[in-house]
Amino acid sequence: MGRMPTHYDILGIDPSASKEEIVAAYRKEAMETHPDRHPDKNAAEFVLVQKAYEVLGNSTERRRYDASLVVERVDQSQVCPKCGGNLVLVTDAVTGTYLEMLLEGMRIFA
Repeated sequence: MGRMPTHYDILGIDPSASKEEIVAAYRKEAMETHPDRHPDKNAAEFVLVQKAYEVLGNSTERRRYDASLVVERVDQSQVCPKCGGNLVLVTDAVTGTYLEMLLEGMRIFA
């Protein structure tokens, strides 16, 4: 089974996209998927575009979302056996920063 598309995938942008790039991508995708403009298309596509913009267009929600993507990308071979599996070592794909992440409290140490 393939991975689910991220909000970045849905808008067709890179995770390092600026606020302006997010807005431009949203407008483009909204025009291409809006049910009033394209009644033959599935309205669910437009809903996904709206949700992606709601999250990525809000800096607080975007940070929270980006942190969740890091957790999803954890390589299980990186789980610390001495820590009962609660501490993992990951590289943040957006910033390239090496992180230690304590999974219980979702605290991130750079």
